[in-house]
Amino acid sequence: MRVVTSFMVGCLVLGGCGGDGSAPQQPVSQQPPPAAPAISALAPATATAGSGAFTLTVTGNNFVTNSAVEWNGGPLPTTFTSATRLAARVPATDIAASGTASITVANPATAGGISAAVAFTIAAAPPASTPAISALAPAAATAGGAAFTLTVTGTHFVSGSVVQWNGSGLNTSYASATKLSAQVPATDIAAGGTARITVANPATAGGTSAPVGFMIAAAPAAGPQVAQLNTFQTLSDANTGNASLQFNAATKAGDAIWVAVTVSDYAGVHTLAITDTEGNQYTLLDQENDGPPGTQTVAQFYAANIAGDSATPDTVNVTWTEDDYKGILIAEISGTTSSPLVGHAANIQDGLPAGSNNVTAGPIDVPQTATPALLVALSMNTSGGSSDTGGSGYGGPAVGTGMTQVSMLWDWGVNLATFATAAVPGTASVSSTFDAPDTDSYVTVTAVFH
Repeated sequence: MRVVTSFMVGCLVLGGCGGDGSAPQQPVSQQPPPAAPAISALAPATATAGSGAFTLTVTGNNFVTNSAVEWNGGPLPTTFTSATRLAARVPATDIAASGTASITVANPATAGGISAAVAFTIAAAPPASTPAISALAPAAATAGGAAFTLTVTGTHFVSGSVVQWNGSGLNTSYASATKLSAQVPATDIAAGGTARITVANPATAGGTSAPVGFMIAAAPAAGPQVAQLNTFQTLSDANTGNASLQFNAATKAGDAIWVAVTVSDYAGVHTLAITDTEGNQYTLLDQENDGPPGTQTVAQFYAANIAGDSATPDTVNVTWTEDDYKGILIAEISGTTSSPLVGHAANIQDGLPAGSNNVTAGPIDVPQTATPALLVALSMNTSGGSSDTGGSGYGGPAVGTGMTQVSMLWDWGVNLATFATAAVPGTASVSSTFDAPDTDSYVTVTAVFH
């Protein structure tokens, strides 16, 4: 009989033994390999060449905390958001030129490895638009003027745009793509002419605009003006046939002297004469005489191209035949030519109606010349009256005529006068017009000088 050993019994009890009689092996389970990362979308999906650094958002799956977004195989600084989203910083150098970049996500080898590549398009930059100027403000200046701000309006300006004056850059402030302002120094408008205004952008932003002209007008020639004046007036100086008055400063050689004289007397018309200490020769322009109740003589004289440069101011002497009251005004007129007189006029107006009136001497036609002209005029209330005691008899230059009151002249308070001037810019027909505040008699004399 066969004997079964205890070992064999054990094998039977436990479910069998190996062929060699050893104990059976337990089965080992197999784990699937980790899934590779995958990209489903890029945001943005494209960029323009030269547009600068940006953040690229990568959407997909199987991302892990140490996933890295790769640009053409090179890792970018990457931020893990979730298993389906990463963010990577793309430097400006990576999109400096147009083309296509290969985007991948790299996990560690034990976490799936590298994803399939997705293309990122870098589009070529459109050509830059050239700046253009549509308007300048101001559009012109006068030679010799002060520094100013030039506002340039147009299109395609950038933060680096520079306004140029004849090719040289000005200190420029950028306001918008359509507006710049620039500081123009006084030295740039010292002389007349035309400046070329351009706007220069960087070469990559359109270059330089077409030029626009900026007019610098020549400074107007200085016209004649009253350089100094003086008046002589008395309360009562009866039966004295002369008077003298002096300028405040020495007169200038080449200027002119204009003299207005009023002498009142109940006896009749006076004969007037003028001399001065410089030996200048005076011409009588007008002598007007009104009638009773107060006989008044008003005259105007002038001396052209006078002597001057004396250390002692010129003294003017006026003589007449006989008088009761008198007033004299002398005015030095600078900026004249050797023959400065354009024209002169005188006018007596009697019997004015009650109330305010206009009294006028002229007109005088002024021809066009290189310099403006100067109108000088004196209007005299010659017959007195109760209305004069409060000073209303002076009147003054009429509003709207462009005349400016310079001085007043009176003799004894019976005869009251206003002296006024006006600039005459060019060809014109001018008159001296004054307001007459009462019904007395007025004599107005006028002269125009170049």
